Amino acid sequence: MFGNFQRLILSNNNLTGRIPESICTVTFMNISYNYLSGSIPNCVDPYSIIGNKDLCTNFPYKNIHFQFQPCSPPKKSYKVKHHGFIALPILIIIILALSFLICFKLRHSSVKNKHANTTTTKNM
Repeated sequence: MFGNFQRLILSNNNLTGRIPESICTVTFMNISYNYLSGSIPNCVDPYSIIGNKDLCTNFPYKNIHFQFQPCSPPKKSYKVKHHGFIALPILIIIILALSFLICFKLRHSSVKNKHANTTTTKNM
């Protein structure tokens, strides 16, 4: 992406976005005081990116007088759990409603059979 650049000086240019790994092919760079964000490639000299407050790293830079924020691990998707939270109560309500309907139908048919048996016995 960066070809055979030996020097790349783009400081104070209001650049935004992430620093690509392909920047490692550049011999010298200064992309400080922009609006870059995301993870810092390990090959990047920390002094060449000063002033980009949204950059992060988990690489232990030593002997520098400033620190970058640590990169947080990728966020897990909780959509499945949220669907479970919603689906489980609905499923329980449906099962209870069906159980109630089945019990009501059985009881109704049982009472109907008893009533039919009583009328048949009285007629004899």
